[in-house]
Amino acid sequence: MSLHTAPLDKPLIGYTDKVDQVVFSPDGHTLASRSRDGRVILWDVRTQESIEQLPITLSQFEAYNDMDFSTDGTILAVISGKFGNEITLWNVINHESVAHQLLSYYPILDVGFGPADQLMTIVNIGHGGIVNVLWETNVDSWISHACSIVNRNLTIAEWNQFVTGEPYSKVCPDLSS
Repeated sequence: MSLHTAPLDKPLIGYTDKVDQVVFSPDGHTLASRSRDGRVILWDVRTQESIEQLPITLSQFEAYNDMDFSTDGTILAVISGKFGNEITLWNVINHESVAHQLLSYYPILDVGFGPADQLMTIVNIGHGGIVNVLWETNVDSWISHACSIVNRNLTIAEWNQFVTGEPYSKVCPDLSS
């Protein structure tokens, strides 16, 4: 049996360097492609038009280039950072970064979402050691956990440091400022 492959349609053009990763959203309507030129482009699969271009910090090592959509297709997790030790979370609905980068001390080899949208990573801890790390990606869970740790609301200075583009509000309504 011979298998012949051919493009289904025209190529998706928009990069100045090679594409090193592609992933479809769970509903199959969006394709994310990542290039060594420092961009992830979101494509509408039906129209084959670019939806959005997301800037990323490239790793100096080509092995750290994985990305994945959340199970509901609203979040795209992208391995980034000079040493491949950061994860950028993009809200693909409003085309904004969800939070500051998630940082790992060691390079991240693989990223994927579980059924409850927890983010699972495979991290290279050196000397042949590999570990799995589970990251919580639900913002309400982050807020609840932060409130339980500090037992107060963020100050305005802390809010401005960690929450960009949003007016100040108390995130721990039962606690003082």
